[in-house]
Amino acid sequence: MRITFLLPTLDVGGGIRVASIHARALQRRGHQVVAVVPPPPPQGLGDRLRALFDPDTPRRASILNRPPSHFDDSGVELRFAARPGRIDARDVPDADVVVATWWETAEWALALPDSKGARSTGR
Repeated sequence: MRITFLLPTLDVGGGIRVASIHARALQRRGHQVVAVVPPPPPQGLGDRLRALFDPDTPRRASILNRPPSHFDDSGVELRFAARPGRIDARDVPDADVVVATWWETAEWALALPDSKGARSTGR
């Protein structure tokens, strides 16, 4: 099955952690899993230097010029939307199921065409 997770952001928060755990578990069961997220805001030079020399920041995240996330090194394909803000149909691959991980991503999922995956509307 092709499954797409819609993420509001990348970080080390609990909600993103739970989404990454579910995404990895589904992938281990043989499903094709993709996570789609809006692009991170640009980091300033000070933030990038701090990340580079901070021993608690994963090296991969500082090289990628974005904050660390539970999706780092998870093996789950991560796609960034072309524009900041709302994810739309242009950013989401065709799938069998789309999973909204936050109230805002639920609104995005409801606006997607059926080709992007089945979802529950709660109605």
